[in-house]
Amino acid sequence: MKRITVQLTISTVLIISSFLILFPGVSKEVVKPVGEVENVIHTESSVSSLGQARTNLKNAFDSYKNKDIAATEQNLNIASEWLDKAAQNSKTEKAREEARKLVAEINEFKRDIKQASGLQENGLARFWHRTTSIIKREYDHLVHSYVELSNTETLLKHLLDAKLHLFTAEHDLLISHNAVDAKDELSKVLQYMDEAVKVAKPNVQGSVIALSKDVQRLEKTISTEKEIWKNDAVTHALDKVLVDLEDADKKASPAIKLRIERLNSNILALRADVERDNIKNDYEAAMAELQNIINGL
Repeated sequence: MKRITVQLTISTVLIISSFLILFPGVSKEVVKPVGEVENVIHTESSVSSLGQARTNLKNAFDSYKNKDIAATEQNLNIASEWLDKAAQNSKTEKAREEARKLVAEINEFKRDIKQASGLQENGLARFWHRTTSIIKREYDHLVHSYVELSNTETLLKHLLDAKLHLFTAEHDLLISHNAVDAKDELSKVLQYMDEAVKVAKPNVQGSVIALSKDVQRLEKTISTEKEIWKNDAVTHALDKVLVDLEDADKKASPAIKLRIERLNSNILALRADVERDNIKNDYEAAMAELQNIINGL
């Protein structure tokens, strides 16, 4: 296959550096608003702007947990400015589209920011995770930008867009356990997988179809109607133990009651882990297979 050489410019190095430092953690340093960075040497890379937005979203989450609404709003405003900048400079239409959507959702979110609830915390965490998804999409585009202009490039675009939404679904599946949001993201994954099947060559098409079926099963598993992930034999057995402990608690002495309470808490935690274990394995397998297909192009 003919390949186009990628020149390692300063911007490219900055993009890669931004991604490499993405996951160890985010410092709570003060990030200046876009309007105050005119004298700072900066790259045109949207990843740089997305990284700034991601930092401010993390700070907004921390401020909200500390009940500092003013700081939360300030960080959200700055994050929106950086996302606007990223939408202008992004290398891909998908990243531009997702950045614009995120700005709109953050603006909508700010209207109810003073309502303290777990839902608000999850909303802030999800904004952070989605920004990370867009950064990964931009980084993937850079890494795979050598692919020649052909059906292979079109296939790669669809697969990278599917990966963006599959990565976003990770938060909904494994962190917030929000079945509605998870199904929405997986539905988008399947849409891009369908497009990928249409342009894939026979030697790749089979793998894409198989992966699409795996994602479909994952989507059915988290159905809000069936909730299969909560109905396996292990959780039923643990439920019976909890019922027996409740009965024992009624008859126990104060000292034994304390031990039963600790045991009950441990079983509840175990039950929650069991409920999610199967879906975590299925998700990770799907992501690994998608990455394998992308790497094989």
